[in-house]
Amino acid sequence: TVNSTGTLAINGFNDTVGQVIVDGGSITGTGGTLSSTANFDVRSGSSSASLGGSVGLNKSTTGSFTLSNTNSYTGTTNVNGGSLILGHATNTLSDSGAVVVNGGTLSIGNNNDTVGSVTLVNGSLAGTGGKLSASAFNVQNGTITAGLSGLGGLTKSTAGTVTLSSASDYLGNTDINSGTFIISSLGSINSFLSTFNSSGDLTRIDAGGLVSVNQVNLLGSTTMTVNGTLNATSGVNVGANAVLKGNGQINAALTLATGAQLAPGNSIGQLTMNSLALSGTYDWEVDSTANSADLVDVTSVLDLSGASLNIIELGTFEIGKKFTLFSYGALNPSQFTGWANGSTQGGWKINYFDSAPGLNGGSGLGFVTLTSVPEPSTLFLGVLGLGGIAMRRRRRA
Repeated sequence: TVNSTGTLAINGFNDTVGQVIVDGGSITGTGGTLSSTANFDVRSGSSSASLGGSVGLNKSTTGSFTLSNTNSYTGTTNVNGGSLILGHATNTLSDSGAVVVNGGTLSIGNNNDTVGSVTLVNGSLAGTGGKLSASAFNVQNGTITAGLSGLGGLTKSTAGTVTLSSASDYLGNTDINSGTFIISSLGSINSFLSTFNSSGDLTRIDAGGLVSVNQVNLLGSTTMTVNGTLNATSGVNVGANAVLKGNGQINAALTLATGAQLAPGNSIGQLTMNSLALSGTYDWEVDSTANSADLVDVTSVLDLSGASLNIIELGTFEIGKKFTLFSYGALNPSQFTGWANGSTQGGWKINYFDSAPGLNGGSGLGFVTLTSVPEPSTLFLGVLGLGGIAMRRRRRA
């Protein structure tokens, strides 16, 4: 046991002991290896010696412990409290050893390290530019500011929230199976050959955040909010009961199945995408009083075969105002179910081939617009009302 300001110096020698506990002191070495037959128990302090053996390392208590040499122990590194700082430029930990963070912080700084698997139960994977490479990342709750890299993928489980705020380029798939996964304004996933699957509660790409993958699949009752940029070479598929929303840019062909929902904005907002095949429901919010409404900019082809329109009026209905639902580069011969071109429902008249955008804008070669008009019943009542006024005026005269 090395306490307080004590130092265990192994210099260049190798030694094997029963158990090592460091609680405030340091282990130093200039080439030798200190091996243990029990897990290293480190609480606070530092080690410049190489730690070895077929055992693991447990970081506990609120203090910080720094490993500043390469280490060869092959067991699991458990970070259960405080901070474990990987202070060597590369390979501080064994390439095959697992890492489990549950209540503490694994900090790599600007260093790079390769390990076996990484499990983030609760806590933080911290970094300031370094990359942590692993065979698999299993995350449940916490924050990630270290760059994630390597051949493995990332799996999100449990009901917790994980926020990624680093530039990551791991090559495996991303599977959001439960809870919330956030790519912050500082976060990115660049993995052009991988698939991003989400069936959790919420996946959110914040403004400034970036996800670049081969394909995105939204499954079950999941919601994806894209306020940043989403790139998907082979497209974005939104399954039945899933919701896509946000104010961002989707550089992909987007397909929404029957039962899926497209809801631009985080209330009223705008989504931009390459192409759109919509067989689900467009939840379109409009505020006539504020001259604002949801907008979807489709730079290429828009297809509305099998699509439904759900109009959500947030303000006071005002007659004579035109709003853009979609702008497009081209429109496949298609329309919303029950909405023929020029037809009117609920005081809104639709035009699939408008040459000018509405009050909420849009840029394209054509526009799908809705214009608020009096309903036939309103016109009839209005005529009766005017007649009644005229009759009363005549009587008063």
